[in-house]
Amino acid sequence: MSQRLLAFLSGVLCLSACNNVLLAAPYASRISIGPPNALMAEEEGAPIVSFTLNEPADKLGYSINGGPMQWLDGSTKGVKSFPLLSALDEFTILAKKSEPVGYTIPTGDVTLPTTNGLSQPVPTAGLKLVSDDANRWMMFNAARGVGVNNNPSSPHFGVAYVANGLEGLTLNGERYMNRGVYAVAADGTDAFGLGDYAPDPFFCFRGGLELRCELRLAQMERCM
Repeated sequence: MSQRLLAFLSGVLCLSACNNVLLAAPYASRISIGPPNALMAEEEGAPIVSFTLNEPADKLGYSINGGPMQWLDGSTKGVKSFPLLSALDEFTILAKKSEPVGYTIPTGDVTLPTTNGLSQPVPTAGLKLVSDDANRWMMFNAARGVGVNNNPSSPHFGVAYVANGLEGLTLNGERYMNRGVYAVAADGTDAFGLGDYAPDPFFCFRGGLELRCELRLAQMERCM
């Protein structure tokens, strides 16, 4: 079994009637400490910290051992990295963004009652779409459930798992999907490099019928 598939399966998913909420804001996910990189580290043997930024940030930086903030380029989302001074260092990562549009920020308009909607008029809030409909890894032909790893202590923090219920082409013909669970990183990339192949965890999804479910990532990344 490949390491990429093992990494995927370590984030085990189960069926559940529970919703996870991931608020839209720049944050560092999938934080890992890797081996030294001679091109980056100031001292031989100093490890490299890597993380995924889910969306562009106005300010992105890190502090080592409580020292001054060192700034990184936060104008783009994706994988970022910085060197430590030694393997014993402690560090913090800062990601900040000022966004004038959001679901908690009133727009000044009023949403009126409707027959199948709200019963009372309420202030209208803004909508800020952070995903990209043109992103190949966001295309699914039969998406039936989403679970997000929201445990900051997990090496897969920020990864979203999407249950695809049927085998077939997406509506635009871009992807041929199989029945199973796909993983998308916080920046909208293929989380484990599995492409259009999705492992179908046999212990949760049995039979050949359409998969209809909600997904929840259990604590300790184990099936409950």
